[in-house]
Amino acid sequence: MDLGNQIKNIRQRKGLTQAEFALSIGITQTYLSQIEGNRKEPNLSTLKAIGEGLGVPLPILFFLS
Repeated sequence: MDLGNQIKNIRQRKGLTQAEFALSIGITQTYLSQIEGNRKEPNLSTLKAIGEGLGVPLPILFFLS
């Protein structure tokens, strides 16, 4: 599964920097970078925040990855 890359691609298409997006969903830019680089697996609550922040339902996020 390549969830991190999909999160990064969607975030970039929306014109958001890592710092902006991380701040808006309540995580650190470092943690977001690790998620996008597939070095960390976010918990479900963080995934929900990411999906909501990107405007993408979780099932769709998983399907795209």
